[in-house]
Amino acid sequence: MSARKLFYHTEVRGDVIVEMVIWQLPENSVARPHSLKYRFFCGTAESCFVRYDNRQ
Repeated sequence: MSARKLFYHTEVRGDVIVEMVIWQLPENSVARPHSLKYRFFCGTAESCFVRYDNRQ
């Protein structure tokens, strides 16, 4: 079984892009005991203001 997308939101305000994604993984791991994978991005096409994800 692969990861299942639980939440996806993207919004554009002027030239600023905000994107949030959360996946439910098929099983827990040491790196992700909560079995969630997530990503957040806020920036423009040219620059990143904030980027966070828990990929490893």
